[in-house]
Amino acid sequence: AIQFAAKTERKLLFFHSTFLLIPTRSSNFAYLNAVKADKETKLKLLIKYIDKIYTSLNIKRDEATTKFQVKFGNSLVENITEIINEQFIDLIVMGTHGATGFRKVFMGSNATKVIEQSYCPVLAIPHKFKFSAIKTIAYAAADLNNVKKELKKVISIAVKLDASLEIFHIATAKESLLKYQKFNS
Repeated sequence: AIQFAAKTERKLLFFHSTFLLIPTRSSNFAYLNAVKADKETKLKLLIKYIDKIYTSLNIKRDEATTKFQVKFGNSLVENITEIINEQFIDLIVMGTHGATGFRKVFMGSNATKVIEQSYCPVLAIPHKFKFSAIKTIAYAAADLNNVKKELKKVISIAVKLDASLEIFHIATAKESLLKYQKFNS
């Protein structure tokens, strides 16, 4: 994400979703204090972790173009969806921690859920991926009503990266048959 942002002149919001199990006998005050302490701890760890990555890449972190946020909640996907709306995010770069291949990314992971529920493009990056020149961008669309709007964002990225763009339409067999029949009538 850091190298991608540098190449495409984007700002970064580093985000961590957290959840803390607290005994039901705890008072509301104790619960809120535990949540606050957990978020503060996770924020410090997140900043330290990201700074380590910047250092390993030999890139100086620009505080004007990087923000950090930790959100407490029940679901990673819900937290990401909320943060997209709160911060007006126009692209998500998300790791696929346990995924071992492109196929697994689309077979039931958190990344899949975010891709399905997000109104903005999502780059799902396998855990051990090393950034190199991006030569091709694949864009998969299920909702053809938003393609024009979404493609403007994707095309601007492709231009900055000097990459080609491959576009796919994802539809169920029933949807495809209906469109085929409509097209041929």
